Amino acid sequence: MVTLEAMAAGVPVVGAAAAGTAELVQDGHNGLLFPLRSVAACARALHRCLADLPATHQRVENAPREDWRYSHHHQCALTEEVIWGLCPVQP
Repeated sequence: MVTLEAMAAGVPVVGAAAAGTAELVQDGHNGLLFPLRSVAACARALHRCLADLPATHQRVENAPREDWRYSHHHQCALTEEVIWGLCPVQP
């Protein structure tokens, strides 16, 4: 959730290549990833983010601002679909 919030707010994303962040961030395109538990790699990614501001601004622009897959309406529709799928009788 934090990764999506950062992208929506136009904040550069630097995160560990794990779980949801790894699914959302394309390393070098819309953010920077580093291996989980690697402090040195994290420091390099942060340095890269701060040292090359034009590239960082481009990654921010490449980040999805409003990805419909994560919208409230789409998530509610998916949840409703699952719930109705569990009901033996449809309305």
